[in-house]
Amino acid sequence: TLLSLPVPSIALLASKWISSLVLQLPLVALLTATGAGVYGYLEGILFSPLFLLGIITGIFVLPLFPFCLIYVLLVLVFSFGKGITRKKLLSGISSTIMILVLIASNWYMQNSIQYMQNTSYITDVIKSGGFSAVKEIVTRYMPAVWFMLALSGKISAGKILLNLLLLAVTGIAATVILLFLLAPAYRKSIVGFYETKTVKMKSQKASSFIKKDIKSTPILRALLKRDMLNVLREPAFFFNGPFVIIIIPVILSISLFISFRKSDGADMTKLIDLLNSEKISASQIIFLLTGIAALGGMFLGSLTSLGATAFSREGKMIQNIKAMPLSVRTIATAKLLHAMFYAAISTLLMETGAILLIIFSGRTFSPLQLCETLFFITVISLTGAFLLQVVDMFIDTAHPKLDWEIPAVVFKQNINSGLGVFIPMGIMAILVCAIIFMPHMMWLYAIIFAVLATTGIFIWIRYLKYAEKK
Repeated sequence: TLLSLPVPSIALLASKWISSLVLQLPLVALLTATGAGVYGYLEGILFSPLFLLGIITGIFVLPLFPFCLIYVLLVLVFSFGKGITRKKLLSGISSTIMILVLIASNWYMQNSIQYMQNTSYITDVIKSGGFSAVKEIVTRYMPAVWFMLALSGKISAGKILLNLLLLAVTGIAATVILLFLLAPAYRKSIVGFYETKTVKMKSQKASSFIKKDIKSTPILRALLKRDMLNVLREPAFFFNGPFVIIIIPVILSISLFISFRKSDGADMTKLIDLLNSEKISASQIIFLLTGIAALGGMFLGSLTSLGATAFSREGKMIQNIKAMPLSVRTIATAKLLHAMFYAAISTLLMETGAILLIIFSGRTFSPLQLCETLFFITVISLTGAFLLQVVDMFIDTAHPKLDWEIPAVVFKQNINSGLGVFIPMGIMAILVCAIIFMPHMMWLYAIIFAVLATTGIFIWIRYLKYAEKK
């Protein structure tokens, strides 16, 4: 549809370019401002006008260079043939690359942290010229050189402005030139993008398909399946939402593995010794494990942002859902069950971790203690996630973000998604304080469960009444 409109190729590419750049600018601003801010504070030039000008220039100009390279590679890849533009293939490739990059980067970061704690290792690396390769790469990448010189605070004001001017002019010129050169090839490369072929069924096969594959399904089940497939089929939804259930345990596992490996098992021995120490009783261990696992499952289950984007994910299709003869209660319940599905997975993960710690501790616990642990982990984790997801759905129903073209915007540029992270942090802080300062008795968890369940049910009832009016 877009390609059939009288839109110039340069306008088509520029619009995609700008929308992608704007989407990434908040992250670029956060990283650049944080790093430069620390340097400026230590050097005493944080509030210098030229220093602040340099940061702002870097935030807007530095991303232009990698964006040029990315779009050149995209056009080259899409030019190989239409087979490469199939959505499932691209989603599989991008998903695999993202997972591998996240795991590799975390592995590298955890190893670096372990090595950086060893001052003798850092001294040996510096003396041996171990950073020479990195230094050579940085000094040859001129945009980075201009940016660093402008922020260094060790050159005159005129030279600072000159370096910033070189950075801005080079970045803008490279972008404009590449847009003009790449626009025709980009337009050709996206012809037929995401298209699928259909084959007409013969009458006999169609009859067989109707009898075997088309069945009556309960409305709630159909809506739940639709909502789950909607997230799984769109990489931007999955990787900014439920993927957190996978990546956080993986990151923690890598961190623990590297820590234990560097210490030759000494950290594990210290942990086991602590659990077997006479200073801490079996009931205290059970209390602490229950609290950590329950709050961990509750927090992890609420980080998927599925409640906070329940209706924002529908976008402009929300009118189609509202036009269907479906009750608001059924639609909202399907959305909530979808969010709670991942909360149940996070609860199982935390229960597994608690059981492993109990096994490795070597302590003997009564069956009643073990049953109490699993029970309170389950009910607190699920009721807490239920409460948080309902609050998120309330917020998203009141102010959904429906006007979007790029799916990632639903999570990355949606205040509802941000609140879906900060609200659980606040609730977690309150519960942690309660566990620390209240008596370390299991009945405390019964009170927490009762409060979470009662509050969650009350808000859910109020939400359904509000959603029907909305």
